[in-house]
Amino acid sequence: MQDIKTLWQSTKKSINITGLTETVKAGFLCAIKETLNHKGNMTILVTNRDDIRIWRRELLYFYPDLEVR
Repeated sequence: MQDIKTLWQSTKKSINITGLTETVKAGFLCAIKETLNHKGNMTILVTNRDDIRIWRRELLYFYPDLEVR
């Protein structure tokens, strides 16, 4: 997490995460958000509607009150 935190703070740009499965990737993103004390929006680009449903299901586990559009 420290490597990701350092990368994020040094670039202030997007981070491309590959090689993680659905639940692991969602948990990893939530950990990043908490580690960085990020209060803003998180944008996740997906390729189809099935992926949107999967992300909603995974993220709502960590953030039950999250508004997903």
